[in-house]
Amino acid sequence: MKPGEGRIYNPAFDAKLEVVLWDVFPIVDGKIITVTFESKNSDWSQGIWLMSDRGLEIDGIRNKSFVLWYETAPKQIEVIFLRRMVC
Repeated sequence: MKPGEGRIYNPAFDAKLEVVLWDVFPIVDGKIITVTFESKNSDWSQGIWLMSDRGLEIDGIRNKSFVLWYETAPKQIEVIFLRRMVC
């Protein structure tokens, strides 16, 4: 299976938990999205990893990827998917 064709589950967890390791979404360059952490129902830390081959911008900081954690990130974060490559 190629990334983006389906979900990959962590075999270390019970199948009923459905712990997603990877999901790919097509985003148009220059698109601005809002990531919203609505809630969590786990004692484990919850987060997301965002990555783009052209880079991302969050709060004026540009990078190829960001990791955002429910416990430490703002509840809403604006993410810009850049049109030009970030070095």
